[in-house]
Amino acid sequence: MRLNLSQYLSLPSAYLFFQLLRQGTMLLIAILLAKSSLGAAAIGQYEQVWFMGGALSYFWANGLQQGLLSYFPRLAPDTQARLFASAVGLYFFISAVLIGALVLFPTFFLPIFSGQSSLPFAGISFLFLFFYLPSLLTETLYLLQKKATELLLYGIFSFSLQLAVVLMPAFWGWGVESIIKGLLGLSMLRALWMLGLAWRFGHFAWDWPQLKAWWNASFYLMVYAAIGGYISVFNAWIVNWHYTGDERQFALFRYGARELPISLALVSGLNALFLQKVAEDVHLAMPEIYRRSTRLMHFLMPFTIVLMLTSKWWFVLLFSAEFVESLPIFNTFLLLVISRVVFSFPILNGLQDKRIAIVGACSEALFNVVLCVLLVPIWGLLGIALANFFAYGLEKFIYGVHLLRRYGIAPGAYLNVPIWGMYALVLILVWALQIIWA
Repeated sequence: MRLNLSQYLSLPSAYLFFQLLRQGTMLLIAILLAKSSLGAAAIGQYEQVWFMGGALSYFWANGLQQGLLSYFPRLAPDTQARLFASAVGLYFFISAVLIGALVLFPTFFLPIFSGQSSLPFAGISFLFLFFYLPSLLTETLYLLQKKATELLLYGIFSFSLQLAVVLMPAFWGWGVESIIKGLLGLSMLRALWMLGLAWRFGHFAWDWPQLKAWWNASFYLMVYAAIGGYISVFNAWIVNWHYTGDERQFALFRYGARELPISLALVSGLNALFLQKVAEDVHLAMPEIYRRSTRLMHFLMPFTIVLMLTSKWWFVLLFSAEFVESLPIFNTFLLLVISRVVFSFPILNGLQDKRIAIVGACSEALFNVVLCVLLVPIWGLLGIALANFFAYGLEKFIYGVHLLRRYGIAPGAYLNVPIWGMYALVLILVWALQIIWA
């Protein structure tokens, strides 16, 4: 008897599992690399290449994918097929332009994107990035076709291979260059897989009008995603700038600058759900946002408090003694859960209030830059983490004030303020004790 997974697996559940697989794979790789024969400097080279992938994609890929998810269902089937294949072509074109610029003008563009003048194993790394950037669209293509089971199976297959191509060279003593070569092969396979989806579900005809309409529908989403993603990219950029490309310092920061995978996955899922609920009826959505966010707080925040209280013992065991300097950074990034459980942004987005979303994101990014510049000379890598905490808090404060003044929606309508305040206070006190005891 053949088991049909589609009977038991919804598309949102498959996407949630896919995100957990992605986050879990990256975390597992980080843990095991720290226990391999590679030193912190060599791991820093690997992290530099991955960082470039994020730096080259944050300002366009996520926004285009979100715009495609909202625009695609409104089209006729034949138009959908043309746009499906054209989207794949557009991603390859953007990747070719970006990598071409880096190859032809490295002394100009590399410092802009990475904060340093060179990239480890540049030739192989550029080839890897060329195929990696378009493959970011694959999960969205599965979502467009509502292929929940295939999306999950693709995630299991793809991320299992990623574990293999990174960890086998690390533990067999082949060095970082072999890891990048393995990632190049994996990215080529992912790109071919995506082309196979375009051949299977799309129609290869360059549809300029639909590409333009998709771009217009995605513009504000790209702007918001670019501003939000800029913070993560700037954090790594300023590490390279302040420490003049020190690969060990870069690795220490990257190992500390991590949020819990389960936290990011749950918050992302609830954001998508609340966006849909608010779009249907904002007043009916408020009680559900209040109830579900309270339930999330009761799970995530005590769990985070326990993790922080015990981090002095388990962090070094999980990674290695070489990364003990990452612990204060990690504990500070755990504080971001205080802002994550405040769901004011999906309310504004559901209300189609795009202007304040951009204002809030710009304020957050600018505040983060200013604080980083001021705090890094004083507290080093910890200063960058603190700047992130305050910047995220400022964004949620701006959104909360705007919801109250413009729409009359008080924080108590969507947030259990007493419970949130109690957890936030305890978490900050625990963080302060950990910093003092460090």
